[in-house]
Amino acid sequence: MSSLQFIIDSICANFTIDSMYELVKARLGQGPLLVGEIARDIRCKDRTLDFDSSKKLAEAALEALAQRGDITIEGNYVYPAG
Repeated sequence: MSSLQFIIDSICANFTIDSMYELVKARLGQGPLLVGEIARDIRCKDRTLDFDSSKKLAEAALEALAQRGDITIEGNYVYPAG
């Protein structure tokens, strides 16, 4: 998987790594979610993105947050760590 920064730089200018992390964490504050829900939230924040681009951003952000220990991914579901 490409790094989140590379994907952000390649696909859009409306996000930073920190803003992407905050989007995911804010959404997780409402409870567990599906990967596709994050992709939808990303598209809502940047209407220029197509589905595949927002999905790549979501997957990269979730992978990075999982590596940092901030979230847990089980199948298609994402949970706050802990």
